[in-house]
Amino acid sequence: MNRIIGSNLELLATITEEQWKNTLETDYPGATTPFLISEDYEKLLASLPRLIRNVLFERAGAENFSQLSESLPQGFVQDIWSIRLLKEFLGRRKRNVVVESVRENLEASTFINTVTSARDDKQALLALLLTTELSLEDLKNCLYLSNYDTYSYQDFVLLTNNEGISDPLILAELRQVQATGVPNGNVSTELVETILRQFEIANNTNLNSTCRKVLIYNNEVIIYILRESQRNGLRTFNEFIVGMNADWLVLRFSSDFRFLKVRAVEAVKPVVYSTIAQKIVESLIRPLSAYYVPRSDSNSDDTVNDFVQRIISEAIPNVRMAEIELGNTPFQGRPSIIIKKDSGPIMLGDTLTDNRNGLAFVDIIPASQVRKFKIVYDLNSKNHIFTIFLTRIVNGTYVHISGQGGGVRKRQALIDYLRQETDLRIIEKLSKEYSL
Repeated sequence: MNRIIGSNLELLATITEEQWKNTLETDYPGATTPFLISEDYEKLLASLPRLIRNVLFERAGAENFSQLSESLPQGFVQDIWSIRLLKEFLGRRKRNVVVESVRENLEASTFINTVTSARDDKQALLALLLTTELSLEDLKNCLYLSNYDTYSYQDFVLLTNNEGISDPLILAELRQVQATGVPNGNVSTELVETILRQFEIANNTNLNSTCRKVLIYNNEVIIYILRESQRNGLRTFNEFIVGMNADWLVLRFSSDFRFLKVRAVEAVKPVVYSTIAQKIVESLIRPLSAYYVPRSDSNSDDTVNDFVQRIISEAIPNVRMAEIELGNTPFQGRPSIIIKKDSGPIMLGDTLTDNRNGLAFVDIIPASQVRKFKIVYDLNSKNHIFTIFLTRIVNGTYVHISGQGGGVRKRQALIDYLRQETDLRIIEKLSKEYSL
């Protein structure tokens, strides 16, 4: 134990002032204010676990503080310096998170019981100083994981982009990604750095951003991004100035990338983190396309069923159905069925409700999955055709509208109109290109 603690004290002595301040977010000036009297040293020593205190004296060639010369050994002063910085660093960290971050290391060296049997206020310090081959990366992990639980997050879900895809094999791949996500997705710091650089350049933001860490923790892929802020003045962490006008952007992907939690300050536009997250997941599923939408944009089964029935019965003025695609229909083999109007005066809604042969198409809709349908929107006496996609995830259905049907403004007019006429939540998909 003594050897490991000594080795870790030497490691701490190599961490620079800049790293303590800007990488580890530690109040370096406050932690290194010179001790003026011996009582300052004695008070600090008394606050340490006995094991650590004994190692400090052993390294100084003494058994207690009174045996040290009045002009304290330089090595002892350096050790005290390192301890003070480490204690200051840990003062803003969660004890249980620190211990858990190095638990595997401590269990391998059988030191875990020494740590967990200590007083609560001493466990974090013991855990780090007893970590075999402690590194700057270990300290960074403590920092990031401690922040992990303190932030508030927005929830998003992954939607695959099926728009314009007719190849059945590609559609099958997209549906597989939608259903099971991305298995074994490998995200590196270098990959995120490339995406960040491309984003800032493509949008002429004149801002710097950097990926500080990619962590695998608690069945999540957590990405920590430090990005310059567009606000004036200096960015502060807690009580001191980092010296960089920046904010943390944290992306927490589920292990299969189907779900996402985002931490961002209010000043950051949603399109920034949505686009960055989109590019990360698309790098894992190329050439397929996907994007994230707020989880709160889902619709209940009752809302969706009511909407579909109203479209079929033409109960929404100026909107009528031209084609419907059903998946997992209640027939042998669960086939998909596409029903569309080709010609003639009969409306598709009439076709779907026609039960002259004993069974109407409309009867199988509740037992099927409505994947998408095309509608004709009559605006200013002109017909505009749009496709409405429905994607079911967990207990909700997400709806988005594609096709420009005469222009982007016409599509927005349709979205606004449907929101006015129904209780439907309609998502507005991001462009595939970078955009602010």
